[in-house]
Amino acid sequence: MVLSSDNMATYLGCYVYLIPFQFTVADLVLYVYVESINAHKMPADGPPLLASFPRLLENRQYVEKIPRVAAYLATRPDTPF
Repeated sequence: MVLSSDNMATYLGCYVYLIPFQFTVADLVLYVYVESINAHKMPADGPPLLASFPRLLENRQYVEKIPRVAAYLATRPDTPF
């Protein structure tokens, strides 16, 4: 299977997490995957990647609200990839 934003959005279906009703490492991997694409593949003047994928955006927002993830994101160093 080719990993693409279309496939991941379809796989999410009507759920917020990849495994229905629970956060798993798979959601964290998806978060990092989308972050990497946003940082390196998006033209600076183009629309945000997630504008076309509202299910991925919703997953990302839920992951960012998990207390330990939120704490890390608030204090992580800004490093180039």
